[in-house]
Amino acid sequence: MSDDLYHQEILDHYRHPDNYGRLKSADRVIKETNASCGDSFIFYVLINHQSLTIKDLKFTGTGCAVSTAACSLLTSHLKGKPVTALANLTPEFMQQLIGATITPLRLNCLMLPVKALSQIQPH
Repeated sequence: MSDDLYHQEILDHYRHPDNYGRLKSADRVIKETNASCGDSFIFYVLINHQSLTIKDLKFTGTGCAVSTAACSLLTSHLKGKPVTALANLTPEFMQQLIGATITPLRLNCLMLPVKALSQIQPH
């Protein structure tokens, strides 16, 4: 399709998201919703407290193709990264990660996992 919004990778991650499921050993459980379109996800985060890295990361919930693909791709990207990497997650980075230019009206969908995961603070 010519429309970037429905780029094949987005559709693949929407239909078969990576890291989908609960993480029983999670240190943090964060719920985030996008009231404008009804997206709602729960993120399960396991932090390596010695190295302050994200040891594991999963999510559950429902949302549009853009938000689900963003959750899938971002959770894969962040595994093994330092918690401080969360500070570098800009809309431009997320568009590059998802492989599409997202319209301003859909930026909330794209940035939903960033908004949620920015709440991670190691204990």
